[in-house]
Amino acid sequence: MALHYTAPGLPEMNPDVIILSALIGAFTSAISTLAYVARLIYTGRLVPRTTHEDAIKNATDWREVALEAYKQNNTLLEGAKVATKVAEAVVSSKEAS
Repeated sequence: MALHYTAPGLPEMNPDVIILSALIGAFTSAISTLAYVARLIYTGRLVPRTTHEDAIKNATDWREVALEAYKQNNTLLEGAKVATKVAEAVVSSKEAS
């Protein structure tokens, strides 16, 4: 005795057709998922973990380098201010004499 599914108002369906429909649905879902993942990879929204960690590390390294450069620039500016004052003093002493 074969088990057949009958929905109200629909003709009786063969179980093989039901299984085939389910497989086609699952296959279509798998293809859709694969296409979505491929699109995410292609657009760069999905990257391997190591690539992401490397990008974060590079950003941190550059931040540290920029902070060091900022400190060096401040030191150079302080030295330039002193040199400017010395030059102004030399010019004013020449004008006074």
